[in-house]
Amino acid sequence: MFERPALAVPKYEKLFPSGLMPLWIQTLDRSDAGLRRLTIDTLAIAHERGVADVQQAKAPLIELLSQPQQDLDTVASAARTLVVLESIEAAQSLADAAIERGSRIANIVEPAFAKWKSPVLKKNWIERLDQANVTDSMLLLAIDGVGAIGAKEADSALYRIAVDPDKQTTVRLRAAKALGAIGASQSLSRATQLAASDPSSKDSRVIALLVVAMLSSDKSPQAIELLGKLSADSNSVVQAASLKRLFEIDPAEVDALADNLVASPDVNVRRHCIRAMLDNPRRERIASIAPHLDDVNPTLRREVTTGLLRWAESKELRSEVIAQTMRVMQNDSWRSCEQACVVMAKLDHKPAGSRMVDLLGHRRGEVRVASAWGLTQLRDPQYLSDMLQHAEAVCDGFMNGQFNDSMPGMSLQMAHLFVAFGDQMYAPANAVLRLYLPKNFDMGMEARSAGCWAIGLINAKEPSEELLSMLEGRFMDTNSMEPEDDGFRSMCAIAFGRMKLEDKLPDLRRSVGTGRCGQACYWAIEQMTGEKTPPIPVRRLVQEDWFLAPVAIP
Repeated sequence: MFERPALAVPKYEKLFPSGLMPLWIQTLDRSDAGLRRLTIDTLAIAHERGVADVQQAKAPLIELLSQPQQDLDTVASAARTLVVLESIEAAQSLADAAIERGSRIANIVEPAFAKWKSPVLKKNWIERLDQANVTDSMLLLAIDGVGAIGAKEADSALYRIAVDPDKQTTVRLRAAKALGAIGASQSLSRATQLAASDPSSKDSRVIALLVVAMLSSDKSPQAIELLGKLSADSNSVVQAASLKRLFEIDPAEVDALADNLVASPDVNVRRHCIRAMLDNPRRERIASIAPHLDDVNPTLRREVTTGLLRWAESKELRSEVIAQTMRVMQNDSWRSCEQACVVMAKLDHKPAGSRMVDLLGHRRGEVRVASAWGLTQLRDPQYLSDMLQHAEAVCDGFMNGQFNDSMPGMSLQMAHLFVAFGDQMYAPANAVLRLYLPKNFDMGMEARSAGCWAIGLINAKEPSEELLSMLEGRFMDTNSMEPEDDGFRSMCAIAFGRMKLEDKLPDLRRSVGTGRCGQACYWAIEQMTGEKTPPIPVRRLVQEDWFLAPVAIP
């Protein structure tokens, strides 16, 4: 209903007060440390908002870093803003500040160096790996840094950290990941040796994860074989990690293992299995994949829906996708019913409409909405009478207080049904649609708007005086204690345009504008007179919420 007609929407242009940058740069020279820090932080915010010329501040910020007596808070703010500005050219100055000022600055700049793959701190990172009294946070920065730049010189130190049982597990795993990232020549032999450790030891799960991490760059047959063995581990975390790495190497490797693992209670194990299965379309797999339309994880079941729709583009697979989805659709589980409605509607499988009609009364709002939406997509007139019967029953429930707009899916389901009635010009629905015209917000605004939209289509050629009076009353209700909703008024205006009610032109002209209702009025006028709707001027929004901005002097 929002696409018929498709109304123009305003476009916005962000503007900023002139003179911001010169003022802020000037402020950086002030002696007030608090003012400087506010200005520095504002520069980072300005960059993210799209203020031009923020890069001009790089030079004075670098200078602030280098001042020997500068307070630590100012140095931290300057470093943080330079990182936000992607100031790779300032890497040496940032590195000097990190070395001189310690962990607070290091925690700001060293992750940026890893992201930029800057080797400016390579020597410091390698030395830090062998320091005995280094904190875990500083050690992690060094580990991530050498891994990012591929420093093979750190190979031995990283391995010592990875296999040290006295180190924190997070540190060990990150060290193993860095070993994998740098592609150390001994990674496979080390991983094989670790994998042969006693599986009954208390460290066995950590060791298994270390093995996977160390193989993060290895695609050899030996690595694949080792990862395949780990995928059978009794711990689902190890399974998920090994399957993830196998999927990165070749989804077919995971596909070969999926039958035994896809029922895992761990969503990450299931996800890698299903993605691998979906990567290799074949008919015999569909019966195994379709039941996962009922997966408890919402993103995963939607991936299954998308995958089945992609498979159905093949003529060889389409019939089996439909058959297996219809089988799943017969279940009472709300998840599978909801997703199956989506698949059947997008495939335009009209026989599924019978089951969708049954699901209109499902206990879950998600299924109510999906089934109603599915029926609007199928556009099969044989189901309209059943849809109307359900809509009348729900409407009665709203009228007698059995249902209300806060119940999940109730109003939105009615909106979809009303759209179907209007789209298919189903005149018998007029009676229930009119019940949604009076100003009763408890009936649901989506349903009221859809009802008005449908009435405008069904009665475009022969509107009754009673109907016109109701529409006019709603459209003109702008000054009451509780005025009519603008979205509903826009549907009234669209109905006037479809009905060619030229006597409403004065009222429509008074309500034209750039909002949805105003654009609907323009559209209605164009239907009656042929006058083209004027383009909406670009709205210029000046962002003035800065703590410090130039003041215009008259």
